[in-house]
Amino acid sequence: MKSLITSTLLSFSLSTAFTTPVIAQEVQLSPNTIVVDSGSDLRCRLDKGLRITKAGEPITARLVEPVYVGTVLAIPRGLTIQGHVSSVSTAPWSKRTGRLLNGDFTPPRTANVMFDHLVLADGNSLPIHTDITVGINGVKKAKYLPKSQRSGARDKVKDAAEPLRGPNKLQRLREATFRSLPYHPEYLDQGTIFDAVLLDPIMTPTPVESQADVDPPSGENYLRLRLLTPLKSQMIARGEPIEAVVSRPYYSTDHFLRYPAGTKLEGTVSEAKSAGWMK
Repeated sequence: MKSLITSTLLSFSLSTAFTTPVIAQEVQLSPNTIVVDSGSDLRCRLDKGLRITKAGEPITARLVEPVYVGTVLAIPRGLTIQGHVSSVSTAPWSKRTGRLLNGDFTPPRTANVMFDHLVLADGNSLPIHTDITVGINGVKKAKYLPKSQRSGARDKVKDAAEPLRGPNKLQRLREATFRSLPYHPEYLDQGTIFDAVLLDPIMTPTPVESQADVDPPSGENYLRLRLLTPLKSQMIARGEPIEAVVSRPYYSTDHFLRYPAGTKLEGTVSEAKSAGWMK
């Protein structure tokens, strides 16, 4: 049977459905304060694996994307975000068939996480209230490249081996050893991504923008998007509608603002095909 994994091409076209950007309310109480509205997303990554034990277990992650309010940088990437495991859920028996057939008799456990504090660059802690979120493994960034610039087989092998060169090697080796046992602890893996949505607005001091946040790398002219529509290889088909949101303000080469952060885009899947054998 051919693999159901597909490669997809996505296209976004401009229409009146989203020419009005959806932007967090830009209300400044003072020249040095900015309001990040509820509904804003804090994307963070777990820098170190964590064993799933019980509710109340503390968790620490790091922001991997800056948060903009329109065109203003409100929260820079790299800040620490702290939270806790609000609850632990166990998958029903009907969802364990594959694991049981592979000799894994451990009930799959899911950690439901809430984040409570954002640690600012000066060390001060800002209380926050986020929705419950579940971590996602294997989140990748996709970047369009002309065919002449796409990676060859050697580069693909190098990228696949990148996790082996990451930090905390001994801890990850120990976790992998435990997972090979029929009964083993469950973990949140290093690199797990959380999308924590603010339930209440917060007021942050206006950060100092780094040059990397203001200007794209030399020669780069990309619109940075985050997909809002999950793409499942078993179900996606050509012509399926998709949505994305602009994660950073996009300026033209003459520094004219084209799309503020928060602008929603609608598009379609241009192509979806089977990966074929051994892929």
